[in-house]
Amino acid sequence: VPETWNELLEACKKIKEKLGIYGFALCATASEEGTWQFEPFLWTNGGSLFELDQPEAIEALSFLVKLVEEGYMPRDVVNVSGQGDLTIWFINGEVAMMVNGNWEFGWHLTPDVLKELGDVEVAPLPVPKKGMKALVPFGGECYGISATIDSEKLKYAWEFLKLFYVEKVGEFYEKWTGHIPTRASYAEKIAQLRPELRSFIEQAKYAIPRPLVGGIDKYPDVSHEVIMAIQRALTGVQTPEEAFKEAAANIRKLFSKEEFEKYKKMAREILDNTRKRMMEGK
Repeated sequence: VPETWNELLEACKKIKEKLGIYGFALCATASEEGTWQFEPFLWTNGGSLFELDQPEAIEALSFLVKLVEEGYMPRDVVNVSGQGDLTIWFINGEVAMMVNGNWEFGWHLTPDVLKELGDVEVAPLPVPKKGMKALVPFGGECYGISATIDSEKLKYAWEFLKLFYVEKVGEFYEKWTGHIPTRASYAEKIAQLRPELRSFIEQAKYAIPRPLVGGIDKYPDVSHEVIMAIQRALTGVQTPEEAFKEAAANIRKLFSKEEFEKYKKMAREILDNTRKRMMEGK
C-alpha cells in the first residue's frame, strides 16, 4: 500500500503499465464532496483554506494535476455525481485505488460485495513524506429536531435520537451502515466486527470539523471557491498556481480584513495543534 505521494505515483505507473487501468481516483465534483476529498491533501501538506496562494496549497493541487496528466487518474473525476461513482469504478475494475469514506461499506461495498471482490485493503491516505500522518475532515450529516415540533412529538423524537447512543443499538447500526461509532466505548468492537472500518475509526480521533478552519458560517462559500479552482486546474483551464491565487483572492473578498485575519489565525492554530497532538498520540 503506498504510504507517500511518491510511492503512489510509482504504484500508479506500474498499474497503468501492467493492468492498463487507472491507479487512483478521488471525487472532484463541483460540490462540497470535492472540497472534502481535497482537504486531507491540503492540510497534511501544511496548507490552509485561508492560504491557498501559498506553496503548500499549490503543491497539493499540483500533485493531483500530475496524477491526471500522467494518466494515473481519470480527468472525468470532475464530472462524477458523487463519491459513490468512484466505488462503482472500483468495483468494475476501472481504478485500483480510490479516496472514499466509511459510508461506502454500508452502501456499495457491502460484506457480500467485499467477499466477491476478494482482497480489498483500506489504508490511510498517502502523505507527502514518510513519518507524516494525514489530517482529515470530520463531518457528514447530523440528526436534529425541529424547533416548531409539538411537545408530544418532541418527547418521542428525543427518545429515538438517544437510541443511537445505546451500545447495542449502535453496534447493530454501525455494523450494517458502515458508520463509525458515536461512542468510543464500543469502537474497538465495531473495528473487530468490520475490520475495514478500523482505519476510519483511528482517523476520527483527530478529524477536523470543516467550518472551524473554513470561516464558520461562510464555509460553504469558501468551499465553493476551492472546488471551482480545483476543477479549473484538473481540466487544464488554469495552472494550479493561477487557480489557487484566484480562489485566494475571492475568499478574501468574502470577509472583512479583520474577519479574514481572525479566521486565518484560527485555522492555522487548529491545524497545527491537531497535527502536533496526532504525532504525539494524544
